[in-house]
Amino acid sequence: MPEDKEQFALTMNGKKQNIRRKDFLIYAEKCGISKVSAEKMIESIVKKKDKFINMCMESLLPEHLKNEFVELLEKKNKCVRKIIVRDLMKLKSLTFSLDIK
Repeated sequence: MPEDKEQFALTMNGKKQNIRRKDFLIYAEKCGISKVSAEKMIESIVKKKDKFINMCMESLLPEHLKNEFVELLEKKNKCVRKIIVRDLMKLKSLTFSLDIK
């Protein structure tokens, strides 16, 4: 059986793979969730990474699947963190430029 290349079972913002923060925010808006609330939800999930890893390691999954899950979670978490840091830097830059004027 060929490997499934899709990352989501259902589409989000018309996509099943390479889903980004922007896609979650668009989906949240369509669901009537404010951008601020969606951002807080994303950050809350990112902060729970260690909890997810511990749950996985305590599960009855075979060891190789545990390792694959942890590797995938670390990779996705790193991507989301980069986006959050980049957005914070943009916000600081904007705030700084407003303070100067």
